[in-house]
Amino acid sequence: MEFINYGSTELVFVLKIDDIPKYTCLVGQPSLKYGDVKREAQYLKELKKVDNSVVAPIDYFTDGEHELFVTPYIYQTRCVASSDGEWGIYIPEPNYRFQTFSDPQRKVVNTCMIAKLVSLFNATTSEGIACAKLGGGDFMLKKGWEKGQPTIENALESLYLIACRNKIKCSLEEYIETIKKEFNKTSINKDGFKINNRARAPMTDEEINAGIELGLKLRREAITNGLKK
Repeated sequence: MEFINYGSTELVFVLKIDDIPKYTCLVGQPSLKYGDVKREAQYLKELKKVDNSVVAPIDYFTDGEHELFVTPYIYQTRCVASSDGEWGIYIPEPNYRFQTFSDPQRKVVNTCMIAKLVSLFNATTSEGIACAKLGGGDFMLKKGWEKGQPTIENALESLYLIACRNKIKCSLEEYIETIKKEFNKTSINKDGFKINNRARAPMTDEEINAGIELGLKLRREAITNGLKK
């Protein structure tokens, strides 16, 4: 069992069998209320049903006081993050480091992350992802994505959602309006943000609007394929 990262909600470990990484283990931080980790595990399982790029738990454990869940391990993925006003990824090998996106990479990745938020809104229950840390590792990219052409198609194929801390109850229209209001700002150490949590860099209005349009397109395609009501 090897520690690899930490977030505001969980500590992240890799579980190895015969020195081969097999699973990721997310252990609830001491500051969390008991039950928060189980709730996030349930949210991720629900989202996995409509989008296979969601990394959902395969098991949940508790001793009645502490909680953790286990997910499949995806080899050397890059966490999408924002730092000092810039967007980029954390690359774990050979040395853990932050690599800033080029302008085309930033535009494509930010557009696709917003699209995922819109496409995963549940119109049946009127719930969307809240407290999202798009600049704090909620999304990951497959190893090597950064070396290829930054297109919408290959970004969507390479992008994984790994967190869903909470949900917001509203209409899809209200959800989209909140996205427009919040993601063109930084939100680190600021109150009053419902969806955009602790962002250290803003997105452009162009990226946000393109992401909303792409998310609505993904929703229409999902309905056509019978995946979403």
